[in-house]
Amino acid sequence: VVALSKKEREWNEDAPPPTDIFYDWPYYRSKYFAEKAVFSAGGSLRVASLNPSLLLGPGDVSGASVKAVRLFLEERLPGVPPGGLSFVDVRDVAEAAALALQKGKPGRRYLLGAANMRFTEFYQRLARIAGMEAPRLRMPDFTRKILPFLPAGTLDLPWWLGGELERVDLEMASHFWYIDNRRAREELGWIPRDFNETLRDTVQDLRGGLSGL
Repeated sequence: VVALSKKEREWNEDAPPPTDIFYDWPYYRSKYFAEKAVFSAGGSLRVASLNPSLLLGPGDVSGASVKAVRLFLEERLPGVPPGGLSFVDVRDVAEAAALALQKGKPGRRYLLGAANMRFTEFYQRLARIAGMEAPRLRMPDFTRKILPFLPAGTLDLPWWLGGELERVDLEMASHFWYIDNRRAREELGWIPRDFNETLRDTVQDLRGGLSGL
């Protein structure tokens, strides 16, 4: 919730919290206030906060984090959202946690992201790696602007706007979540792997666990 905006730009750990954007998203609001409560505990807790972006890679038992990849492989992706996201390999986040135990500074947060890109570019990369065609349908940039006029819950949108979608998911995917990871690199010595490797391993893992892919 730190690196979040309506326009494309990268944010670092010192960016002002965009509470006006995420306040209506309970899950993300809880993340922000949980971290704030821990940091406000003062000297009683020596805590460094790790803030990873969307986790990809092999081994996602629940399938929640790799849902975007799975829907694409199953050819059930209705359309490409207009926003962008930062992605990171779960194995690199595990490495960052180990590094933070040794080098992390109390009271500091570390943004963990390996690659920032629009969803359009993400699915183009994914298509090349998976040997499939990239989605042809891209939701227009004005999608985010019309969402406040639509009802909450599941939206039955026209096919050219993505079909049946959860409004909150579409709203989040219409924003940009770009990370500047220099603090983690410089203070923790963290080096995330090439993002194409993450995508390859994610695709291979999903195809090994899901029939027909």
